[in-house]
Amino acid sequence: MVSCAVPPAIDEANLVDNPKIVVNRTVLLECPVSGSPVPDVVWLKNGEPLSPDANMNVAGRHLEIIRARVTDSARYTCVASNEAGELRRSFDLEVLGLTFTLIGWRTDIFSRTYLVRSRLCYRVASVSLSSVCDVMYFG
Repeated sequence: MVSCAVPPAIDEANLVDNPKIVVNRTVLLECPVSGSPVPDVVWLKNGEPLSPDANMNVAGRHLEIIRARVTDSARYTCVASNEAGELRRSFDLEVLGLTFTLIGWRTDIFSRTYLVRSRLCYRVASVSLSSVCDVMYFG
């Protein structure tokens, strides 16, 4: 019987290049790889071997980040290899953190203080995707 080695290939059909997730949510990165023999998969974070911690599960072609933190924002790369070759696929994960920016206070005639407006911001590096909303606060 003759066997041919087939280099790794990745099915790109359902992959998201730049996944974005809100802080404290779970994200699953998948490396849907095929080849013969079945490729081994290792994960890198910013080009360095991934050192999983308590909020990461690595299971071959799956990388799960549980309760994502802003510090989990990085370029994650799956490296699939077998005797016929090697293939890399990167994902630029952005974890969006929540911050509040005070816009103004108001005191009524009964000396009660209200937060007039606040801005709920999703911050990624220096980019802010914001929506302004009214928030009632009594002090």
